[in-house]
Amino acid sequence: MKTLFKLSALSIVVLAAACVAPVDEPGNESVEDDGAALSAQGDKYYIVTRPDYRKCISPVCSGDFVKLVNRKKTKCFASKKAEDCYVGGYDFSALGLDPATEAKLRQAVRAGEALVLGHYESYNQQFPHIARLVVSDAWLGVSGDDPHGRFYDVSFNGVQCVTYPCPSYDAKLLNRKKTITLAGVDLGQTSASNQQVQAGYAALATTGVILAGHLEKVTGPAGTAKGVVASEFYSIVASSPVVPGEQCGSNVCGKGSYCCNASCGICAPLNFSCIQIACNQI
Repeated sequence: MKTLFKLSALSIVVLAAACVAPVDEPGNESVEDDGAALSAQGDKYYIVTRPDYRKCISPVCSGDFVKLVNRKKTKCFASKKAEDCYVGGYDFSALGLDPATEAKLRQAVRAGEALVLGHYESYNQQFPHIARLVVSDAWLGVSGDDPHGRFYDVSFNGVQCVTYPCPSYDAKLLNRKKTITLAGVDLGQTSASNQQVQAGYAALATTGVILAGHLEKVTGPAGTAKGVVASEFYSIVASSPVVPGEQCGSNVCGKGSYCCNASCGICAPLNFSCIQIACNQI
């Protein structure tokens, strides 16, 4: 059975003794006018809401509609705010992904199964009024479940207790200037595997975890506090590390080759030889 809440490492009480109940989400009373207005500049967190099935030339049609998470309205590229906004394509080049990983990410983004951090730019000179979403970071949904609730970036804040609830986590609301303190994080109500859930808990203590979910009230010997139950949580998409090749004169030998003649900067395939002469060094 998956645990209800992940508490601090020094908690010594039985989780089943705690009572939980839904609580109001922060900022529900005024989503747009709570002093957390977004800057017109800078990258923001987006998710795809629906594909565009219109039949016309791309990129005017056949792109996607995106929205800012945790906001009722999204500012569109060449128009006013709307529930969601059209983008004709994506630019993932800043992520440095190999083609297979980029294709997998693109598919997940278009299916609404990924979260991206990015900004609008003009699609190109031919279509200056069509947006493309330039992505600086991306996260894949771990379970593939439909994300509902608010989106948070949750991390361990170093507080440990001998009882509970214990305010061990800070949760930043994405696209809003608001951080709340949590006494528990439950990743186990998603359809993620136990191994994925444990990896998520491990990430809480280091890099943190982005998740979507609802707040619940946690009660115990230390009183009452807030916890979050995730409907989905995300893992960051990272490029493969670049392994530097062997320096060979003024060249660098790539994978599957070696420096056969450093004087001339000649790289040769493994198990092959090359001419052994001295070249003039300029």
